[in-house]
Amino acid sequence: MQAGPFRLARRLGEGAFCEVWEGVHPASGERVAVKLLKPEHRARWRGAMRREAHAIARVEHAGVVWIHDAGEDAAVGPWLAIELASGGTLLDRTPSSWSASRAVLADVLAALAHLHARGILHRDLKPANVLICTLDDPRPGTRLADFAIATVGADRGPRGGTPDYAAPEQLRGDLADEGPWTDLFAVGGLAWWLVCGEPPGRAPFEPRFPVPAALEEWLGGLLAVEPWNRPRTAAAALAALQALGAVPDDPQPADLRTFDDHRPAGRPHPRRSPASLGLSGLRPVSVIGRVEERRALRAASGAVVAGRGPKVVRLVGASGLGKTHLVTDLVTEVREGGAGEVVWVSGAAGGLDESLRAGLAEAVGLDRRRDLASVSVHVERWRHAPAQRLATWLAGADEDGVGVFLAWARGRPGPVVLVLEDLPGGEASAALVGRLATSAVPNLLVVATTRAAPPHPLVEDLRLAPLADPVRLVRALGIVDPQLADAVGGRSGGVPALVVALVRELVRTGSLVPDGRGYVLAPGASLPTPEALAADTWSRVPVAPHDRAALEVLALLDGEGEPETWAAACRALGLPEVEEQRELWARSGLIRLHPTPRVSDALLAALLVEELALRRATAPVAAVLAEALGALPETPARSERLAVMSFLAGAWERSVPLLFRAATHPRHIDDPERSHALLDRMLEALEHLPPSPWRDDRTSEAHLGRSMVLGNHGQAAEALRNLLEHPPSGDHMQWRHPMMVAEM
Repeated sequence: MQAGPFRLARRLGEGAFCEVWEGVHPASGERVAVKLLKPEHRARWRGAMRREAHAIARVEHAGVVWIHDAGEDAAVGPWLAIELASGGTLLDRTPSSWSASRAVLADVLAALAHLHARGILHRDLKPANVLICTLDDPRPGTRLADFAIATVGADRGPRGGTPDYAAPEQLRGDLADEGPWTDLFAVGGLAWWLVCGEPPGRAPFEPRFPVPAALEEWLGGLLAVEPWNRPRTAAAALAALQALGAVPDDPQPADLRTFDDHRPAGRPHPRRSPASLGLSGLRPVSVIGRVEERRALRAASGAVVAGRGPKVVRLVGASGLGKTHLVTDLVTEVREGGAGEVVWVSGAAGGLDESLRAGLAEAVGLDRRRDLASVSVHVERWRHAPAQRLATWLAGADEDGVGVFLAWARGRPGPVVLVLEDLPGGEASAALVGRLATSAVPNLLVVATTRAAPPHPLVEDLRLAPLADPVRLVRALGIVDPQLADAVGGRSGGVPALVVALVRELVRTGSLVPDGRGYVLAPGASLPTPEALAADTWSRVPVAPHDRAALEVLALLDGEGEPETWAAACRALGLPEVEEQRELWARSGLIRLHPTPRVSDALLAALLVEELALRRATAPVAAVLAEALGALPETPARSERLAVMSFLAGAWERSVPLLFRAATHPRHIDDPERSHALLDRMLEALEHLPPSPWRDDRTSEAHLGRSMVLGNHGQAAEALRNLLEHPPSGDHMQWRHPMMVAEM
């Protein structure tokens, strides 16, 4: 019997929904554990199996089980191939001393800190899901396994859990109250089981061996009924565990060294094994070649930890250079170490109330809009200050959002990291940066990413250029063939996003094979020659030709709509069905499926849209997407996308009012570049329409809208000049902003 490339040798065990078999990879002889769904559970748990594969593949930590590959076969259904743990589980090797138990708990908490920093909640921690890898295995040590009900980012796991270990909020099905503290409740249950032999609901606290006197108090904190009374982070729980100290005359546990500390000769990292090639697109990518930038970010972080803030750092550069990747690297380090709280704001702009409110709501544990009373209760319970002002603003009150955020940050016990992703240019952004830099909040670190920014005396700018040695990144991704590494590095132009996309495309098309140390070009496969690349208009788009059309549609959709929106648009255009390909594209790293489908990298998306335009095929695709978006519930972002699609489709008259409404919406009031771009499209659309009073009125509206945007950003002279150059028609002498009229 086979599961993908693995020959199933013998059954190792089974659970309620799954069987576990020992599998052998034919090319390398590697032994793995293959997890199969029982036939009667395949339909219901197929999605959970996929979530588990995606959760584990994006993590690389000594305390988390390694996943080699995943797939689905007609004979055996969905399957996962993970590392084989010859020591079984904690149920098979129950520790018999406090030191051994503490070592297990420290490993588990370190693994959870790593997972939580990357947006993953395990949600099913129990003795049967902690594996023991011995020195006979490639990576000795303890492993967290079984992520079937895990929450991965915005993809919530199913309701439920193991009653003996699941937190009260999890058993209630209150997903909105779940967080790292939910897993920490299960750690308390696991610790109770280790010490007393049974979970807390089945046995009193009667240790089987000597334990520190303060252990019961530590357990009480983890097992608190209300989540706000538990530790906030795994790092905090681990520090408290280590502070408990040792017990006299306690035998030390056997040394199960980690893979990184103990690697037998000739044994490659599992990332580069033949069995692990299939999921390489989901693996985390290291930050390579940004030594000075990382040093500067950590220096700023260290200053804030020491109370010498505020510090404001901007990462400046074009798309694809790794700005967000650098910020993510810093943020995960902060979260994993429990060194501070993070507020992440995407599409940040000058006033930024709407996006800042969403980012701060997530940071304080509110992931859905609630009424004022419930928000107030939540803020009070979690000890956030200033409580009433914060609660009313989070509930939607019209308030100075930056002021609320600064008051909240000043009251936090540790550092606060504010990430402003894709900060636009313009005076409003400069004013925001200046306000944050002079806020006198000593525990505040602001990190912004932007394409261009004028110098600011209080801001440290880190200007990113293409990598001087992109081959280092190619090699870090597993390519060990020198000629192939040079070819990929040269083709990328030093742009990290293109390096990653090129390597992933080589994997996806079967152009790579392992050679024991890493990957080399497969026999018969080749990269295009420099001459061929020079002649190929679209050579910078590292996507197979037969996949490009569907991915171009997704790039143009730009994250709006659900998977069915994308699939329906492809069907309407006569393209092949994308449902079967979605998982393959996600595995290869080309797309992200959650919270909505989109091309993973912004640079790659821009290249795909550019390719569509070069083929003069934008209009029919945009027409189909405009129809699809028009049928969906209205949101500001979706309305703007509909306006742009209508314009690109050549639906000039339809696009004009949509573009005007998008350009003058409050979400753009502090983003002049975006507003002006939308108004430029509106004026271009009007040029395609025959002369009429309607066209004159709409043209006048566009120029008045531009003057309003200029005036809102302190550019009074430019606003007046625009009005004088384009005086409003008689009907517009008493002109008012349409959003103001709508609110009257």
